[in-house]
Amino acid sequence: MARELASGDCRGECNWTGTNDQIDDLQVFACGACGSEWIPTESWTPRNADGEIDPGVAAARAAHPVAPSSPW
Repeated sequence: MARELASGDCRGECNWTGTNDQIDDLQVFACGACGSEWIPTESWTPRNADGEIDPGVAAARAAHPVAPSSPW
């Protein structure tokens, strides 16, 4: 990874949108409330405070699915 993703303290006001930044040719998405960042190779998928997934995030996740993790 070209740089570390930003990670902020969650305020419960999540609003994820795409940015103009890229890491390893993947678009970076950021939370408008805390500044945390996400790229679709992460094992989790960000949701907005209302529980919805931003359409851009959903499209990026669909293009880069991750295998479910095993509890073992």
